[in-house]
Amino acid sequence: MKKIIRILAFALVLLQIVPALVSCNGTKDPADTTTGNDVTTPEETTEVVEGTNGTSILENGQLKYTVIKYVAEPDSVTFDAVKRLRDKIREYTGTAPSIKPDYSSEARPADPNAFEILVGETNYAESKQVLADLNYGDYKITTVGNKIVIAAFSSDEISRAINYITGTMFKDKDAQGNRTMVITDYEFHAKRYINEVTINGVDLKEYSIVYGTVGADDDYNLTNAKIIREAFSGKAGYLIPLIKDTDECKTARKIYVGSKFNKLPASVQVPAVDALKYTFKTVGQDFFIMGGGLLSNQIAVQEFVSRFFYKRPDDGKVNIVDVDGDFLNVKECPKTAGTEFRVMTYNIMAQWSGWGGDYMPVVQRFEAFKAVMDIYDPDVVGLQEVSEHWSNQILDEYGSEYAYIYQKTPDGKYINLSTIIYKKDKFDVIDKGLQYFSFNGPNQIRLVTWVILKDKATGKQFAFFNTHWKFQESDGTNAERESHSIENAVIINKVMADHPDVKYAFSTADYNTVLTHQYCINFLKSANLVNSLDIAKAAGTLKNEVGGCGSLGVSRINNTGGGSIDNIFVTNNMKVLRHETILWNLVEHVSDHSPKYADIVLGD
Repeated sequence: MKKIIRILAFALVLLQIVPALVSCNGTKDPADTTTGNDVTTPEETTEVVEGTNGTSILENGQLKYTVIKYVAEPDSVTFDAVKRLRDKIREYTGTAPSIKPDYSSEARPADPNAFEILVGETNYAESKQVLADLNYGDYKITTVGNKIVIAAFSSDEISRAINYITGTMFKDKDAQGNRTMVITDYEFHAKRYINEVTINGVDLKEYSIVYGTVGADDDYNLTNAKIIREAFSGKAGYLIPLIKDTDECKTARKIYVGSKFNKLPASVQVPAVDALKYTFKTVGQDFFIMGGGLLSNQIAVQEFVSRFFYKRPDDGKVNIVDVDGDFLNVKECPKTAGTEFRVMTYNIMAQWSGWGGDYMPVVQRFEAFKAVMDIYDPDVVGLQEVSEHWSNQILDEYGSEYAYIYQKTPDGKYINLSTIIYKKDKFDVIDKGLQYFSFNGPNQIRLVTWVILKDKATGKQFAFFNTHWKFQESDGTNAERESHSIENAVIINKVMADHPDVKYAFSTADYNTVLTHQYCINFLKSANLVNSLDIAKAAGTLKNEVGGCGSLGVSRINNTGGGSIDNIFVTNNMKVLRHETILWNLVEHVSDHSPKYADIVLGD
């Protein structure tokens, strides 16, 4: 055999998010920052071993190896590679081998006499024999008995091996100009700059990776677990076992990846992690890579890989240690001194396939919403686009603290997408109602939800209205939005007239129109309301003046100017001790709208 040494250079690019930590009352706004370890791009040496032994897939001009076997349920990269091999053989021989999954088992043993091509980690003894000499990132092409074995642990290496076969080995021709179709022994071995990985001093080989399988978390946790496994195996060359939390684990030590877990032994103590926080921690014999939810867990996995595998160790050793962190710019935001209660408006973006919401499920966005609720602690919230996914999860998480005003429409047919939630221990409900806009009739979004609340501490009563106006018609006309603006004012005036003792009112909404638009101007005048932002601005208590809308997942910290369509309108007989559009704590991952809150004192 001859050895050929080749130098390959590559770089791993990962996102690491480590926000600046600024308090709610800080002197400057928080800003996104990206920091991390110094990056060294390593040169890696790969060893290629080319053999002289070869096996022809033809016999007397006919295809001898008529079946290609691959691992059951392959990923798309592996399956595409198998199809490329099949198609190339058909192109050169006129006959296509069949492609089949490796359903062999003890109950259904493989036929050792059959001439087959085995691809990847099949159940065949021949595959296992060849794989035993390989590390992750290696591949080998060889013949064992009647099997041509293309062995590799990763789909990328399988694809490279097949590309080598079809692009190099199948090019040779005999004296008559016919392709010889000989597959020659060939090995590819990646040499790595990490030769030892430990977790708080314990060898990585003593662990298995276990991922959570709770409800919709399953797919996300599996993806994150694969990223961790790829980092371990790609850098250290050891393919660590990967299993579900519901399956039996054969190693005593485990690396748990996820934000929630299903069935764990009673002896396993899962760390408690709050929203938008994470931990890398050894507990007993186990190690946890956990975020407070799906979003932070995903970012924490990137942080883990960046922290421990991004920099080349001088001694070839990596020791993973315990780390606690978070992705919070603002860790607390208490109510301003003297505040009676805090109100908020928030369009949380429905998960509705008709609106394109299914591409970003609530289960993945809820954690950042929870951080808003927990840190800013509103007392009354006007919510828009509360689709069923949102409605149920808010009830599950906050049902003991908050109550809905019409979680469903009065007829019980629909989830109310324009609902109100309030703190049960702070307010009593005096009266409530829900009225549809006449333009729409009974529906679940174009309506006004209202409630009269009494503050248990002060005895003061106020009215709170919440709605969601239409934007504009597809033809650019605005008849529906104009109708909403007019009827919204009529409903507010009617409720206030029916409750003459109530002197204070709030109206929250996604108004789908900017403040300078005539519909908005007329509405405020007709309903005798003003913008709470203007009251705060005049009093010097306005934190920021931004519209707050933007693309989902894109930071709005640098947004400037007004143009808001989400507002808290109020009667002009109260104080606003603070008004802010929340742009921090990954809030851009909740919705294309940002929440706004106001700290209120009723009375001039």
